[in-house]
Amino acid sequence: MSALDLAAVLLAIASVVAAVVLVIVAAALVATLRDLRRAVSALQDDALPAVESLREAVERAHDDLDRVDELLETADSVSSTVDSASRLAYTAVATPVVKVMSAATGTSRARERFRQSREGRR
Repeated sequence: MSALDLAAVLLAIASVVAAVVLVIVAAALVATLRDLRRAVSALQDDALPAVESLREAVERAHDDLDRVDELLETADSVSSTVDSASRLAYTAVATPVVKVMSAATGTSRARERFRQSREGRR
């Protein structure tokens, strides 16, 4: 056997070993891809309902936020109305009340002076 024959045999053996290694690697890749497909399928089965549930929760939160916004606008309107009514009532009542209290104080003082002057004459 010559060196060329030996080299050809060694090359053939190396080629067979490389082919076997490639088949083993390919089989491992196929198994990994199957596992990956199963994992993606499981993720879809779990994630899609969760995403749907999350979307519904966001919609409910948005609706609640709209209601709260309307309530705040109504409360602001009521507050403005109460402030206006309070100012109007104060303006309408304060001046007459002050006048009545002044008149009552003046009348009371006049009565005291009148009483003192009557007692002083006796």
